Amino acid sequence: MLRKLFVGYLFLTLVVIGCRAIARSQPTPTPTKTPKPTFTPTSAVTPTAVVMATATPLPTDTPLPTDTPAATDTPEPTDTPLPTDTPAPTAPPPPTNTPAPTAPPAPTPTPTPDKDFKLAKRQLSCDGKSIMIINVVDINGTPLDGIVLKITDPWPDKPDWEITTGDKGLGKAEFLMYDQYWVWVERDSSGKVYGKDRSDIAEHVDKVAPAWDLRAAGECDGLTDEECEQKRYTCNGSYDLVFQRQW
Repeated sequence: MLRKLFVGYLFLTLVVIGCRAIARSQPTPTPTKTPKPTFTPTSAVTPTAVVMATATPLPTDTPLPTDTPAATDTPEPTDTPLPTDTPAPTAPPPPTNTPAPTAPPAPTPTPTPDKDFKLAKRQLSCDGKSIMIINVVDINGTPLDGIVLKITDPWPDKPDWEITTGDKGLGKAEFLMYDQYWVWVERDSSGKVYGKDRSDIAEHVDKVAPAWDLRAAGECDGLTDEECEQKRYTCNGSYDLVFQRQW
């Protein structure tokens, strides 16, 4: 717009200058004497202000529109699976028959010992005292008082003797030997009889000890049988006997 105004103004100026040049080129006629006019003051030409057009700002570049992103394909809805049929509840299995409790096995009967009293110890000692020391204990080794012991001589013309444990200490009895004897448990403090059928018998408990007892005691170590037989008459030994109840 400013450019157009400037071009128009320039064109108008050139036209005015051209008209003035043409006027000057024509011959001037001889002037006649003209009476002098009275001087009339001319009014001063008031300059007209030229309104200059304000520069119109150049339009700013309109930004190109950004590419609109292509619309993504909307996924097709998946088919909703049809509800499955709820399985009918299965009938509970019939209860199994509870087996009747089996009777506990009968306890194994404790075997009855063939003897109520066993001869647990027979020990000879050549101490020159000729004493029979007898101890009676239960299955756990606890001394038993009130046990009556039968002592008999194998010769029929000799009397029998009875001695009771506890007289010489707990479960203990003593007997002075003069000959050969057999010993067993006859009865207990309650009066129950055992006798030779239910008690072991200590046989040949002799003041003149047999050779096998001497060898068992180590008294014949290094001796011949003849020498060991001779020692029987010099031993004058004592016996330590232990009867043990089997229950």
